[in-house]
Amino acid sequence: RVYVFGIATGGFMASRLACEKPDYFAGIASFAGATFADESKCKPTKGTTNFLGVHGTGDTVVPIEGGENIEGTKFPSFRESMSILSSAYGCKSESLDEDSFT
Repeated sequence: RVYVFGIATGGFMASRLACEKPDYFAGIASFAGATFADESKCKPTKGTTNFLGVHGTGDTVVPIEGGENIEGTKFPSFRESMSILSSAYGCKSESLDEDSFT
């Protein structure tokens, strides 16, 4: 069983693998990363995997609200990223009240 874990840029890589090769991995975790801003790029052709997304509200390098990287490539917010991945896997996306964690 193989698992992928990525932080920041590695979190972006982990999210990309969740979109492109989910059947290769037993689980994928993205910490402070996002997925494609273009939802059409996240279309797994076969299989699914377990996915864990974690992001801090105080992150100034990869803002939880989304933004763009140093090359000008836009990335979605954490909430949008989870929605894109949930949709790609056919899962129900549930929102959590962030105020309950502060």
